[in-house]
Amino acid sequence: MLALLDRPEEAMASYIRGLAETKVPGEAMALHYYLGMLYTRFHRPEHKDHMIAKAHLNTSVALASQLADPGDRAFYTVFMGNGLALAELHLGRLAEALDLVDAGLARLDRELGDAKHRLHRSVLRANRAQVLMALGRGSEALADFDELVRIDPYYNEYYFDRGNARYQVGDLDGAQADYERALTLGPMFPELFHNRGEAKAAAGDPMGAIREFRRALDLEPDARESRIALAEVLLEAGAEQEALRVAEEGLGTHPEDPRLLCLLGQAALAAGDVDRATGALDRALAADGTLYQALAVRAAVHYESGRFDDAVADLDRALAVAGSDDPDLLFNRGYAHEAAGRPAAAVEDYTRALELPGADSETLISRRRECRARLSVQ
Repeated sequence: MLALLDRPEEAMASYIRGLAETKVPGEAMALHYYLGMLYTRFHRPEHKDHMIAKAHLNTSVALASQLADPGDRAFYTVFMGNGLALAELHLGRLAEALDLVDAGLARLDRELGDAKHRLHRSVLRANRAQVLMALGRGSEALADFDELVRIDPYYNEYYFDRGNARYQVGDLDGAQADYERALTLGPMFPELFHNRGEAKAAAGDPMGAIREFRRALDLEPDARESRIALAEVLLEAGAEQEALRVAEEGLGTHPEDPRLLCLLGQAALAAGDVDRATGALDRALAADGTLYQALAVRAAVHYESGRFDDAVADLDRALAVAGSDDPDLLFNRGYAHEAAGRPAAAVEDYTRALELPGADSETLISRRRECRARLSVQ
């Protein structure tokens, strides 16, 4: 209960005291489970440790496997294993997490039939769907969420989760419908508005996305992902001054966040403040030298200032990080080569970009034709 009340440190002290005092295996099993949940779910980010969680949860599974009653043994081993699956998920061991949940559902069906512990089976099914989402298998996750909504059509989190699955498979209208239903059934929470904003942005509704991201920030002003998403959409909508303000507010809490610094640099560049843009982008790359978006924006600053070789150097680094299959980065590097008087290098980049999906073929062909014309008269 203390963990649910956002008092994880007090909860941990209570659980450790319980382990020190109990000699009852079932109590020890539960306490190890609670400690595992603290470390993988309820602790604040700086105190989470998924390997410690896994150690406690493995112990809870081992104790559950020793219970005398066969029904209890099956149920609690599966239930503790479900907690272990969450720790595996957080460790990035997705296949292991999925195996644990699948094995648990199969064991309950095999040993207890389909009438017992229906609520806990729903929890297992929901967790399996989350793992499938993490694996990028949204269609399979959607089937699980459909079943969960059928079982409990008034639980708002199932609609929220199904909306996420629909978003993953590209069903934006379905996602919005599920998010709307979740909003009518239960309490508002920041992630719901954030995801509504993502879906609206993907559907080409930037103004709607801006409203949703603002509502997420109203509920949780320190929601960094929502602040970043809001600044990005504001920039796309041409509201660079507002994007500047949103990024500055975020940096007041997270002064060295590289993505916020990158967005500040983008907004400053769009507003014509090259010096401020350069300073923000330099700080972003000092914090994270692999942030290719910041390298790409700083390349644009170099280009606008006539430093074409510096622009190429930053784009070289960006392509090395992002991979050489980004047509926009290749186009930008080709454009910088062209401005620096290297049409042959520009042609090479334009040609590579044309081979990739998502390329602006018309512009690339036009630029390449012009470079080839320059080469023919040299």
